[in-house]
Amino acid sequence: MAELADWQVTEEAIERRRLELEMEPHALAWVRIERAIAATDGSTPDRAAAIADIRFALAAVPEPDVRSALAREAERLARNAGIEMRASEVLRAIAAEERSAERDGRAEREAQGQPIALSDPEPSNEPVDGAPLLDDLAGWLHRYVWFVREAADAVALWIVASWFVGELYFAPVLALLSPTKRCGKTLLLDLLRHVVRRGYLTSGTGVTAAVIFRLNEAQHPTFLIDEAEKLAGRHADRDLIGMLNAGHRRGAKATRCESDTLEVREYDAFGFRALAAIGTLWDSILDRSIVLRLERKPKATTLERFHSRRAEREGKALATRLRRWTDDHRAGITGAEEHAPRPEWLDDRECDHWSGLFAVAALAGDGWPERAVAAAKALRIGEEERDYAERLLHDVRRAFDAKGKPEVIPSGELAKALNDLDEAPWGDQRGGSGLSTHGLAARLRDFKVRPRADHAPSLSKTVRGYWLADLTPVWARYAPPPTLSEVLGSDGVLEENPHEIRGNLGSNTSNTLGDSTGTPDSSGVCECGRDIYRDGLCSECRGGIGPGLEMDVPPPVDGT
Repeated sequence: MAELADWQVTEEAIERRRLELEMEPHALAWVRIERAIAATDGSTPDRAAAIADIRFALAAVPEPDVRSALAREAERLARNAGIEMRASEVLRAIAAEERSAERDGRAEREAQGQPIALSDPEPSNEPVDGAPLLDDLAGWLHRYVWFVREAADAVALWIVASWFVGELYFAPVLALLSPTKRCGKTLLLDLLRHVVRRGYLTSGTGVTAAVIFRLNEAQHPTFLIDEAEKLAGRHADRDLIGMLNAGHRRGAKATRCESDTLEVREYDAFGFRALAAIGTLWDSILDRSIVLRLERKPKATTLERFHSRRAEREGKALATRLRRWTDDHRAGITGAEEHAPRPEWLDDRECDHWSGLFAVAALAGDGWPERAVAAAKALRIGEEERDYAERLLHDVRRAFDAKGKPEVIPSGELAKALNDLDEAPWGDQRGGSGLSTHGLAARLRDFKVRPRADHAPSLSKTVRGYWLADLTPVWARYAPPPTLSEVLGSDGVLEENPHEIRGNLGSNTSNTLGDSTGTPDSSGVCECGRDIYRDGLCSECRGGIGPGLEMDVPPPVDGT
């Protein structure tokens, strides 16, 4: 009979468990609460066990409102049974257990990856000269990447500037853009990670604003972001774009509210970043960038084949020299930045971009001030308009000029003229349909220019469109960019760089860098006894960097 009784109890337990599985979470919780209260005999141990069972049952209810309602009913039922229980205390205990479980789960997830540890190399034991170091950097880059000599000079200066991240006031973004793949962007980033200060190579498809500001606060790396196409178009990561926009100026902060403590904290967002993308980037990023437009090398051009281990070894050797030279000149870089030239053909923001690079060139000397200005000229000439809104103003002016500056152009006619401009982006708007009259009005509205209907005496009729009288004051405030002739000079030729790195990279050696030897022409020597270049004078005897652009080098500082 005992065996039969045990079998009957087991059958009942199985049936009860089957019914429980079919219940909703809140119904099952209530059944367990009633069972826990009914099982107590009033003793203290039983009351504690009943409360623990009630807490366990309530924790299984996912909805907070339903859980609170059940807790209040459980408190009433428990008191009727002589059990002292407070619903608020039970709910707080459940919440604390859930927070603890969440922290444990987060710690377990974090433990799955590896911590990021970046460090600076040991400095060279021997003193380092700045000009030969920059020569070697530019030559090393051009052994593997095909671009003009001014681009290599700019990248070399930017590399050295990244080592002064603790002293410089501006950190321009280095934007590496190309029309298609296999133009050397990723290769250049791979080279940069060995020579910039604490280079951290990552991808635009995985990096987030949180990664940027938390890693930047902890280790101040130089971010090298490949595949940055996500920073363009309507689906661009606006949070990451805002982080990069703010980070080019010292003092930029990222403000976040910590989820655990609800404490508002500031993180340092300032730092050097290089972005590589096919096509273009968000215009506000380009406005804070030094832009290099890379192209696929001609088949007739031969470059050294890239080997990762060899490039890493060469980069480490350069990095030790960079560490020594920047440590020796750290006290003088701020003064050099303050005295950096601000030429008229660069706007204020561009002068800010180049101030750190001009400062590095001034400390290096031996022709690098001239080379820095030549690089700024060449790269600005090749740069497209960074601001689409301002570019639209200039293209509207072009449309008026092409039509002989009429007093008015109808809205539809002006939109068609803009879409027909070969090198302008307006024909690609709306999936290739072109800029519409509504889109044109929306873009010009910020400049307080609107289409209006009025009588046009020259046409003897009323016309709705854009009037010359409304646009002329706006054009006066937003001057067009300088033309090639204005930047290059009266002869229309960019001044030759007296310290061009020589080499044969094909038939056109006048506009490309060569090997890393940096040997001058053997056409003679200067009056001072130095080797000369094509202009017949060495860099010191030439002096300055052009009319009105003398590089004002600050006086020496002890220890530099």
